Amino acid sequence: MKPSDLDETVLRLAATAYLGRYTGVSRTHSASDLRIFFTWCGERDLAPLAARRAQIELYVR
Repeated sequence: MKPSDLDETVLRLAATAYLGRYTGVSRTHSASDLRIFFTWCGERDLAPLAARRAQIELYVR
C-alpha cells in the first residue's frame, strides 16, 4: 500500500464517520459540502486533513 492510498483511506474513514452523525437532508447537504471542499483541496494540491486555519478561511471566503 502506497502512502497516498493510506491517506485516501483515512480521509474516506473520517468522512464516513463525520457523515454517520447525520440523516436525511442534513446528510445529503453535508456530503455535498465535503465533496466541494475535497474538490477545492484537490485543485490546490492540499490534503484535506492537513489544511490549516488560514487555508480553511480561504475556502470559506
